[in-house]
Amino acid sequence: PALTAKKIRYQHPVFDQNTLKAQKNLAKIQGQGGLYYCGAWQGYGFHEDGIASAVAVARLLGCPIPWEK
Repeated sequence: PALTAKKIRYQHPVFDQNTLKAQKNLAKIQGQGGLYYCGAWQGYGFHEDGIASAVAVARLLGCPIPWEK
């Protein structure tokens, strides 16, 4: 305990109907006004979903994905 700087309790998000609606409507606003959205909420709330959403934005911006060759 003396070596513990901080304890943080993480929880997965709880999705509701508003979340599902936002996920479905994301394509309509993605990139509007130069704003792009990414995050784990775009999938099931896992870290991998966050990465997948960031890759999707990178593709929209024409950025190469380094591990895809």
